[in-house]
Amino acid sequence: MPMIAGARRKIRSASIPLLALALLLGAGGVGWARVRDVAESEARELVVGALDPSARHLPKLAVDPYVDAKAPAPDFYEFAVTWDNANGSVIVGFFAVNRATGDVWKLVVCRKVERPRLRQLQGALRRKISLSHEELVRLTDKAPCEP
Repeated sequence: MPMIAGARRKIRSASIPLLALALLLGAGGVGWARVRDVAESEARELVVGALDPSARHLPKLAVDPYVDAKAPAPDFYEFAVTWDNANGSVIVGFFAVNRATGDVWKLVVCRKVERPRLRQLQGALRRKISLSHEELVRLTDKAPCEP
């Protein structure tokens, strides 16, 4: 009998990792689900990554919260990017970051920003928040503005 009890323990301990894997994959094997939204501080980093490389080094570059009173976008963080020169603050642009996907949009022209540095930051962040490819595809076309 001691041999049978030991075999049962081995079977139970071997099945625990399989059970954990099944729970992670979900019932339909769809993949993982996003564990959280993008944080505001992470969204700011994405906005800086979306800027032209020369703009990233402007003196006293600031990424400040901005809310468009005419068309607020509740699923997005909105930012005004400015820099300080001798004549005062100068606006670099207005941006929105999707809280679920990390997509960055230029608000004035209503265009999604695509830059190599931004794609690297987005990829790392999407892995960090466990955003599945399926969820990214489903949410990626959501715009904070009207083109």
